[in-house]
Amino acid sequence: MKSVAFLLLFLAGCASIQDVRVLQIQGFQSVVEAEGPNYELWAREIQEGGRRVHLCLAPKVLVQEYYWFVSVQVDGKEEWRYNSGMVYGGLAPARPIDCTVSRPLPMGRLSYRVAFQYKAPGGARSPGAPASTQTSSPSVPGSDRIVSSGQVSVSPGISREISIPVEIVHNITVVGVTINNVRPAAFLLDTGASLTIVTPIFARALRITVPPNPPKVEVTVVGGKTASVPVVQVQSVKVGDFEVKGMDVGIFDVFPEAPEIAGLLGGDFLKHFRFGLDHQAKRLTLALPDSQ
Repeated sequence: MKSVAFLLLFLAGCASIQDVRVLQIQGFQSVVEAEGPNYELWAREIQEGGRRVHLCLAPKVLVQEYYWFVSVQVDGKEEWRYNSGMVYGGLAPARPIDCTVSRPLPMGRLSYRVAFQYKAPGGARSPGAPASTQTSSPSVPGSDRIVSSGQVSVSPGISREISIPVEIVHNITVVGVTINNVRPAAFLLDTGASLTIVTPIFARALRITVPPNPPKVEVTVVGGKTASVPVVQVQSVKVGDFEVKGMDVGIFDVFPEAPEIAGLLGGDFLKHFRFGLDHQAKRLTLALPDSQ
């Protein structure tokens, strides 16, 4: 895991931030047009493997936990999105700052669309999460087929809620994922991605074959470009004790410079569960919905 941690430091390229005064010292600027009554958005451009934007959300109110979503647009077109999962303030109410670094972006005018939801001390919650944070299943161009997000398989005696250790370095999260019950591998957790992706190298190791004329979907990849990604169905995708069967995944080299990363776990898996990410404890919590 040391090599994975080193990789994450390279990808993030940012320092741990606890106070907005540190943001100002490090060259961040407040994005006034993207701010809300209960939060501030701070941004700075960095050059690490291309043009990236380093974003930090700072609550203006005391929170026990919060969730935020940002759509990064260049000249009015969405090029990248971030979905934080639940950010915990710790045992005492606080104003924890959550930061993220985008993938490389094309040149042009940057703008941002933000959604923010929080739980205040005492349990009161802000208004419900906006529709912009919801994940939908992509369709296959040229057909009526919708990419399958599979079905949850619940074994007898399994707890309805699990907590899984993850690696978190500057808000980039790596989680262990098992495909086809073979062996766990390191996947990037991307709650804003609609499609789970497996790298070609890992697919070959699992003996997953791509047929000659597979269905394909258009996805946004590193660099802000789109790629036509072949889709295959796997027997199962498993995180901890929770398993989703019959799920379609894309086959694509997510980070060619990072062979330690076997894929990307997206919202098509996570939407089956209630989930939260505790950055302080480095734990991912998954829970079955009440209807399950």
